[in-house]
Amino acid sequence: MALKLDHIIIAVSDLDQAIAEYQALGFNAFYGGKHASGTTHNALVCFSDGSYLELLAPTGEPRTDMDAADFSGLLRDGGGMAGYALLSDELASDAAALRAKGLDVSDVKIGSRLRPDGVELRWKTALINGGMSPFLIQDITPRNLRVPDDEAVTRHHNGSLSLQDLAHVIPNLNLNQIEQALKRLDASASE
Repeated sequence: MALKLDHIIIAVSDLDQAIAEYQALGFNAFYGGKHASGTTHNALVCFSDGSYLELLAPTGEPRTDMDAADFSGLLRDGGGMAGYALLSDELASDAAALRAKGLDVSDVKIGSRLRPDGVELRWKTALINGGMSPFLIQDITPRNLRVPDDEAVTRHHNGSLSLQDLAHVIPNLNLNQIEQALKRLDASASE
């Protein structure tokens, strides 16, 4: 299992305003497109290591595709960090490995969004422990269509190159659960 940080989701109320604010901070933020559910759209700040920030905002429109993943749940707590995704090269195997370690991992679902140029991007996701974050993601369409790797996109006026760290605060977590999870990880690492 080789999971790595794919992206961090930042909830914003107004996408155009957020793009302008991130551009004013020296980031090359650009409109990404509308998600298939119709309820959310995004902008991206891509880095040369393949990670990115996703600025996620409501479209103000009703849900149009009931079968599509709906990311609007990530917006219910207001603005700021709303979640993150871990990139998998083999989502089914990674999900099974996490289940074997005692985590509750959802069935795999298909997600998509339509870029402004009309290209549909598709990926697979699996949720962990019943929440919308973190989640696992694996591209179906070529990754560089979802996460551009062109230097013109990944170069930022402020010099930022990558996402270096992520602090995840877990509310109401039992210390016993942490100790048990660490023991399972230690045991699997020594196998």
